[in-house]
Amino acid sequence: MPPIFDHMSVGQMQALIATQQRAAEEAVRNTRRDGDASVAAIEAAGAQRIAEVEGLGEVEADCIREMYGGTGGIEMKRLQGADAENEARLAEIDGLGSVEADCIREVFSAQKKIKIQAAKDEAENRLAEIEGMGEVEVDCLREMFDAEKKIKARSAEDVAKLRLKDVKGTGEHERACITETYEAERKVKTEEHKALLKEIKQTKEHERKCITKMFVAEETERVDAVRAEHQLRMELMREEARLKMDLLREESTARRGAVRDNVEATVGRASSEVSMESSRAAAKRKRVA
Repeated sequence: MPPIFDHMSVGQMQALIATQQRAAEEAVRNTRRDGDASVAAIEAAGAQRIAEVEGLGEVEADCIREMYGGTGGIEMKRLQGADAENEARLAEIDGLGSVEADCIREVFSAQKKIKIQAAKDEAENRLAEIEGMGEVEVDCLREMFDAEKKIKARSAEDVAKLRLKDVKGTGEHERACITETYEAERKVKTEEHKALLKEIKQTKEHERKCITKMFVAEETERVDAVRAEHQLRMELMREEARLKMDLLREESTARRGAVRDNVEATVGRASSEVSMESSRAAAKRKRVA
């Protein structure tokens, strides 16, 4: 069965070629619109991702700032812990000073009692030894030993008071030193936390900028790739349309040549038949004559 193009006229072939050309151009336009839509979608997705990253960086910075700052932050908890530890240490020192003073007081009180008892025992022994002496000598000795006993008791009390005073002075000095130490340590920790928070914030800001640059570069690469792909597809479709049109033109030219040859052959056969009829008619006229 001959192809349908053999039954089409030249005008129909030209109309078909024009229709296919319009279809190819429409396909190219559709491809271009598809590529533009893809590029717009990629740009919108990249912008949305960048916005999400920036928002995430702000939220993360707020969380870190809230974690290290505020009334319930790590820094405040550490400062409160340092204050509590300082107060506990001061209370321990105060308690230790009181206990030590009580112990020293008890020790010197016991020593005083022992010395007083020893003095009494010695006086009694001396009194027992000097029995038989005169009343005057006994009174003198008694007064002498009483005075010695009072002096020793007063000396023991003075020594105990001096020791207690030294202990209290040492406790106050130690407490002041510990207070200064904890205060300096707290200031150092505060500065360290502030520096750490600042460093974390700078790190997150740098990371957010790097992520933003990365997404922008990735978006640009994807857009360029999509544009290049669509450009290549459009060029291929144009080339395909051009080849189809060339093929249709060649087929149309070939069909026109075939039609022209058929017409010429038909005209030749008709001429030969007319010539043969003329020859037959002439021969018949001769026979009749």
